[in-house]
Amino acid sequence: IKKIAEPNEGELEGYYDERKASYMAPEYRSYNYVLLTPDSFEDKVEVSEEELLKEYEYKKSEYSVAATRTMQQVSLDTEEAVQTFIDRVNAGEDFAKVAVDLSDFTEEEITLPSSDYGQIEADFSKEVADAVFALNKGEMSKALQGPGGWSFFKIINLIEGSAKTFADVRPELEAVYIKDRAVNLLYEFIDKVEEVLAEGGSLTEVSTQLNIPMATLTKIDAQGRAKDGITGISTEAGGIILRAAFQGEVGDFLELKDMKATADDRSMYLLELKEVIEPAQKPFELVENEIRASWVAELRQKEIGKIAETALERIRNGEDPAALA
Repeated sequence: IKKIAEPNEGELEGYYDERKASYMAPEYRSYNYVLLTPDSFEDKVEVSEEELLKEYEYKKSEYSVAATRTMQQVSLDTEEAVQTFIDRVNAGEDFAKVAVDLSDFTEEEITLPSSDYGQIEADFSKEVADAVFALNKGEMSKALQGPGGWSFFKIINLIEGSAKTFADVRPELEAVYIKDRAVNLLYEFIDKVEEVLAEGGSLTEVSTQLNIPMATLTKIDAQGRAKDGITGISTEAGGIILRAAFQGEVGDFLELKDMKATADDRSMYLLELKEVIEPAQKPFELVENEIRASWVAELRQKEIGKIAETALERIRNGEDPAALA
């Protein structure tokens, strides 16, 4: 590609005039806001040990894992069958094999799902539940008589129950307690904000009287960039407030609005739009270097296109493509 000659001033100005719409400064807005979040009230929560204990008792079942037993069961309806079963198992035969031989069930059918004490008591009886939970893994119960005959149970797996103590779960309970109470404190504080607003207070007065920080953003575009191109918005909350700022008007009524960043978000904000700078034409002097770069890039692209067209034509005329490289 041949070297592209530098454009002169006249050429650049002509290029600029033909493409003025490409060199517009966006709309800028300046605004102040106050953000109220539950997080900012967490350090003001006084933790009640009594309340934590109540919550622990209420959720105690969530912190417990019930003991369970997985077992095989065979039911026999005659004393002769019971004795045969005992003799064969005591002689070393497999519980399941003997059970299948002496009953009408398959091994899958005599294997019961894992159950806790209450489930076994409900399905069978307290006597059966007590007997089963007294066995170790691999052990077989004695013959337990019921309405339909005699039953044997063998433990093939067991899980011992466990329960977390208050001390175990206190950090978790405390964290939830603080978050919940912080929301309450936020709503109580909002009442104070509403009182200042009801008296005609400005955002600055809300910030000053209630000792809450007020953020100020100056000349920000709809993408959150300042005039120097640096992004001034770095949080999700900031982005939500930015969009609200570009939907409002200077002099809008000052009112609290829900953040609603997520379904559980309880944050609120107050927004005060201070200035709107309409989109404007960027002066030639400000974008001259940008125009020069675009002008050169456009000519270079045209040269590349010409070279490609010439090469394609030579190939159509029979030249070897490799010879064109």
